[in-house]
Amino acid sequence: MYQGTAQPAEEATVFPKRTLLLVTAISIAAALIVSGAPPGVRPGGNIAAGSEPLVTTIPLGNTPSGVAVNPLTNRVYVGIAGENSVAVIDGTTDAVVATIPVGAYPEGLAVNTATNHIYVNNYDADSVTVIDGATDAVLSTIPVGDAPFRIGYNPTTNRLYVTNRFSVDLTVIDGATDTVVGNIPLASAPEDIDINPLTNRIYVSHCGTDNVTVINGATEQIVTVIPAGSHPHGVAVNTNTNRVYIGNSGANTVSVIDGATDTEALKITVGAHPHGTAVSNAANRVYASSYSYGYVSIIDGTTDAVAATIPVGDCPYSVEVNPITNRAYVVRPCSNAVSVIKDLGGDADADVVPDAVDNCPSVGNPDQANVDGQRQPNGSQVDGEWASNPAQDGLGDVCDSDNDNDGLPDSSEYEASCPYRLVADSDGDRALDGYEAAMGSDPCNAASKPVCTGTTDSDGDGFTDCMEHSGYNTCAFAGDTAPGYTTCASPTDSDGDGCPDWIEIVDVNGDRKADMNDAMYVAKRVFNLIPASDSDPVLDMDKNGRLGISDAFLAAKNSNLVRSHSTCPSDG
Repeated sequence: MYQGTAQPAEEATVFPKRTLLLVTAISIAAALIVSGAPPGVRPGGNIAAGSEPLVTTIPLGNTPSGVAVNPLTNRVYVGIAGENSVAVIDGTTDAVVATIPVGAYPEGLAVNTATNHIYVNNYDADSVTVIDGATDAVLSTIPVGDAPFRIGYNPTTNRLYVTNRFSVDLTVIDGATDTVVGNIPLASAPEDIDINPLTNRIYVSHCGTDNVTVINGATEQIVTVIPAGSHPHGVAVNTNTNRVYIGNSGANTVSVIDGATDTEALKITVGAHPHGTAVSNAANRVYASSYSYGYVSIIDGTTDAVAATIPVGDCPYSVEVNPITNRAYVVRPCSNAVSVIKDLGGDADADVVPDAVDNCPSVGNPDQANVDGQRQPNGSQVDGEWASNPAQDGLGDVCDSDNDNDGLPDSSEYEASCPYRLVADSDGDRALDGYEAAMGSDPCNAASKPVCTGTTDSDGDGFTDCMEHSGYNTCAFAGDTAPGYTTCASPTDSDGDGCPDWIEIVDVNGDRKADMNDAMYVAKRVFNLIPASDSDPVLDMDKNGRLGISDAFLAAKNSNLVRSHSTCPSDG
């Protein structure tokens, strides 16, 4: 056990403070090149139509950084490093209600709920600004160590601890008087900090030496140093389990420290470069932001299994949770915004996956298997073809009676032979099996298919109702009751995957965008400027069995060359 005198600090090259932050960011970005996509369960889309979105975005000022929440007032505080200010967000309305000037380059924040004081580390000013949460007025400025980065509040002792990167120590502040009362030397530059008020233990991560220091909050003496993963950054304590979650920003793991034994219990694989971590003790869930891939991994606090990965946008950095509303606030400096993840609710089927992101919340399916949750290969006669419209209905296999979304129930289909097959188009003639069966043609014979003769375009997207029914599995209008076709509520997004039908129809290269690349590809093939391939049926926009000028026209008309639209999410 250490007795108060820390090991000698490591020798470090001196950089300007902003340069150090920039070098850290560049290192993370460079590692992105060799990283894989994040594992885990993607959300199943179990958000009812018209309900609150799973993730919302609040625009902020230049370069938001740290975040803190006062659950008693439902206010969220975000440091705006590029503007030397703090944005105050009303947690009920998600509106920015105040902007408070502070010191140079605010980074870490903490809230003293007993006094409703907010503490802001000013990284370039070597100080902490104290704000009155009731009036949003600055009360005082406290000098601290060199390059204060993060700050933690200990409600057991009413003390705050500031991690000073360049002076390699912690500044101790008395929460009753807002004065400096001590200093704790460390062996290497500190990064993030969190405190378990039940055990009165303080945990400090060290990005440069891949370890975590444990400090006794009563004596303020170092207890031990625990090895972690590569470049540990975010620190979050789960008081339910006495476990500490460390985001290893140089890897794709979260280290789990057993607070009873001060040892690493396991590493959890998450998205690349987990930076921030936070715990909702009320829901017993852990949030880990994946800076490189724009996801937040949700970890079940009981099993330490990844329950879901939620896309939030680029560069998720710091994260904090309101333990009363169970909303998570994810700071995204690349977009000058904070993403808000709604309360994920309970887990009715006890499969670890929260109901709000469970693709079958009534039946346990921890693997979230969904065979039509990605692009579907078409029939055997067009080997290797991928349907232009991914048949994503967001419904897990255990709850889905029509996994291939062809209008025929699975119970009437056969996997190994026709009729029919668990693919949308068994004979590869670009007409869905259910529509063929209802219209009297043979789903197992490519020479037999319904003929589109009508010109009605109920939803005005440039594709006739017959074309949409026969080849794309999209709705022509709300309440569509075409034979052999499953009714859906929205004519613009039949499968409920967040990407409009007309974009998916024109997307021929699989990037879920309807753009010049798609239009040019169709045009080049129509005019024989590129060789034929097994993807040609995808290019048959009007589903008449051949490529022609009408296909090139439809592709261009429904691309962003003509129609304005935003990028849809990735298939994953």
